[in-house]
Amino acid sequence: ASSTTITIDQTVPTAFTTGTVAATGGTVVASKWNSTNTGLDVTVPIANDASLNTTGTVQIQGKVGSNSYASLGDAATISAINENKTVSITAAQLEALTGFADAGVVTLTAILTDAAGNAATGTFSSTTITIDQTVPTISAAALAANNGTIAITFGEAVYNTSAGSGSLETSDFTLSISGGTATLANNSATPTSISASGNVYTLGIGLSGTPDGSEVLTVVPVDDGIYDAAGNEASTTQSNNTATLVDQSAPTISSVTATTANGSYNVGDVIAITVTFSETVIVTTTAGTPKLTLETGDTDAVVDYASGSGATLTFNYTVAAGENSSDLDYASTSALALNSGTIKDSGGSNAYLTLV
Repeated sequence: ASSTTITIDQTVPTAFTTGTVAATGGTVVASKWNSTNTGLDVTVPIANDASLNTTGTVQIQGKVGSNSYASLGDAATISAINENKTVSITAAQLEALTGFADAGVVTLTAILTDAAGNAATGTFSSTTITIDQTVPTISAAALAANNGTIAITFGEAVYNTSAGSGSLETSDFTLSISGGTATLANNSATPTSISASGNVYTLGIGLSGTPDGSEVLTVVPVDDGIYDAAGNEASTTQSNNTATLVDQSAPTISSVTATTANGSYNVGDVIAITVTFSETVIVTTTAGTPKLTLETGDTDAVVDYASGSGATLTFNYTVAAGENSSDLDYASTSALALNSGTIKDSGGSNAYLTLV
């Protein structure tokens, strides 16, 4: 006679709902998977069922979006009943799911299998995990014309705590300047002010000295200073985070000369007079044309601006009857007048018109 006994067990484990899910490692934010997380802990309720004790197993499954469920790691042995069991999933296991990518939503469930092999799949956990492994970055930097502020735009909403809360402060940014003559006031790398409009943060800039247009201003987040809603930290190395300061140094006149050769000239002859500035200037004549007054005897000649190239402006003097000069010169150090026109550098600084 056979001594083999067969135990019949066709009862599946009691229905259950998969419990809470939480990221582990790095910066943990509820319901998020970020660039620093290293694993997931999934809680599964184990009923007071002797068939599950010591020989039963729990298998965690997950899916991204509408993809099919897939097992995450090996089944874990149940060592106790009538309590919650926490099963740990590694980053590698989670990130191997089909469709795993930023903005994807991970749903998790569990399968309980008893000693006889009866299995029950639980209702999926009410805790879903949204994938966001992209760190916040600066997408644009716009400098005010007066160099007083710089508007920094982030590609997403940012905060000054890893929990996705807290408004950014001046201490969350560092400023630096390279090149040129202007420096940060009091050697302070902290912005003087901050205001926000959506994802755009306008930072105040304290300057010492007058910018000559060759200074490069750089803005970076401080370490452990700026985070997105998922807990990803903005790097202290950024792109799109520099701006060249606007030239605030006014152009000055360095020389006034006649490019026409020395000699005697008659009525109707044209003599080209050039005024050279310390830097490239832009002349606008919409409201009026700049004029240069020359010393030409009893009646001074007033000559209109004719053309310009770079730092040099040309005034063409046509000799008129009654005008005489043994050595043609301007009438005074204030002989150059705007006459409602403008002479400015590329940064918008008005030129000094005092002749030398």
